[in-house]
Amino acid sequence: MPLKAAVERAVKECIKEDILADFLRKNRAEVVAMSIFEYNQKEEEELLRREEYEAGAEMERKNTEKERKRADSAEKRADLAEQEVLRLKEKLALLQSK
Repeated sequence: MPLKAAVERAVKECIKEDILADFLRKNRAEVVAMSIFEYNQKEEEELLRREEYEAGAEMERKNTEKERKRADSAEKRADLAEQEVLRLKEKLALLQSK
């Protein structure tokens, strides 16, 4: 049964069984609209939580990728520095042998 029809039926049955009957007669449209809104709000909140979780997971993935790139870059700089040290040692050895 569609949500709106279910809410309408529940309101009708409550009035029939004298459960908040006066209130429901006066505020029927608002009660139905509010009931439907509450249901949709719960769905919306769940959807937002899911989207926020996915956004957080994506941010974590990007941060991990950035850290990996930073580590790779630091490793390359260390390799270049090591190569430069080796070149300088070779030059020093040549100068000392003369």
